[in-house]
Amino acid sequence: MKFFILKHSTDFKAVGPFPQLEKMFDGFNMQRPYEAWGGYEYITPPMRHLNGFKLKRQSKVTDLVSAAQFGVDSMLISQRFFSLLREYSCMDAIPVDSEVLHIDKPYPYKFIYFPKAQNHFVDFNRSRLYLNTSTGWSGDIKFDNFEQYEKTRQDLDKKNIEARSQGEYHKERNIRALELFIDEAKANLDFFRIDRMMIAFVVSERLKSAIESQGLTGMQFIPAQGHVMPTMDASVNPPREIT
Repeated sequence: MKFFILKHSTDFKAVGPFPQLEKMFDGFNMQRPYEAWGGYEYITPPMRHLNGFKLKRQSKVTDLVSAAQFGVDSMLISQRFFSLLREYSCMDAIPVDSEVLHIDKPYPYKFIYFPKAQNHFVDFNRSRLYLNTSTGWSGDIKFDNFEQYEKTRQDLDKKNIEARSQGEYHKERNIRALELFIDEAKANLDFFRIDRMMIAFVVSERLKSAIESQGLTGMQFIPAQGHVMPTMDASVNPPREIT
């Protein structure tokens, strides 16, 4: 099964100005977005309606809406996009009824939070990973499997917390993906997300085809296999691009 990275469209003719939203829902704190769901740990979605989303006047009303505050753990989508996703195998999601205003007209939407990433779907034998520092790329790092990656990531997280507590931010190290491959033998969902090493929503070819056949708007697709995210090595002068 082929996979594609789903991204917000930046085509002005298709979506208007990017990002499309000029106002988030009431009480949204972009520094602590998880508060919208009542905390980082939760059991049930909040029993409230998220109002206050407002599109810019020149924005188009699309099935996927962009906002600078959204990360890879949340989406604002139309009811028809939500209905389509329910027909496919998707990652765990917490949907909340919402409303988007455009020129004072309300439209029904779903604000969806995705609590878990599926980094175990990454093909670690084919993907190219590297250590990222305050100056960017600092050398490749190789893992045979997800378990090796996860142990190293957790160890780095502990060291990073200690470095930040001492104000030594230059000592932080994180694992990033320069070139991504999905393990098609493991990836058994039509819609999932990768985070930390690379920020990406991923869809199967059959879900991509369904989105396109239904004419859903506000998104674009790029092949996931071999997707390259160029980075800079700023430790040298002049800085060089790593590809």
